[in-house]
Amino acid sequence: MYRQRKAVTLIELVVVIVITGIVAVALSGYIRQAIDVWDFVSYRSEVVNDVRMGMLRMGRDIRQLQEIVSANDSMFCFSAASGNYLRYRYDNRTIWYEESNAVNGTYTSNPFIDNISDMDFFDYFDANMNAAANNSDIKYIRLKPRLNYRGETLALDYDIAPRGLQ
Repeated sequence: MYRQRKAVTLIELVVVIVITGIVAVALSGYIRQAIDVWDFVSYRSEVVNDVRMGMLRMGRDIRQLQEIVSANDSMFCFSAASGNYLRYRYDNRTIWYEESNAVNGTYTSNPFIDNISDMDFFDYFDANMNAAANNSDIKYIRLKPRLNYRGETLALDYDIAPRGLQ
């Protein structure tokens, strides 16, 4: 008696390959989307952490100030406990850390925080949290950088109460 062998026909094999290809293409879209989300979140987290660490350092320096030299919405200059004059200045998407040994001397500039897309950076308040009218009224300082990445705006606010102004 002749036994019939079960085998896969060429048509069945082609159908399986086509279905596998369709499933692979569909899954690759989801995998690519997950990788894009991970890339976006990790980069945003890195930028936010860099800015947050920079703001903490600025806060530490500003808390130790002795006297305010000049203040406006994009620059804050003060005398530090070391006797040097420090200035934080926002210009062209970067916050600059600048130091000098004389108020009208030459400042050495170093980029401090990059990737700031918008800056309404320094706000100054008196003891009652009203806008300070002049430098002698300043008791609190608010830092307000804005970051923009892929159309998403991240706002970070940080309030500082300098010890030398209490």
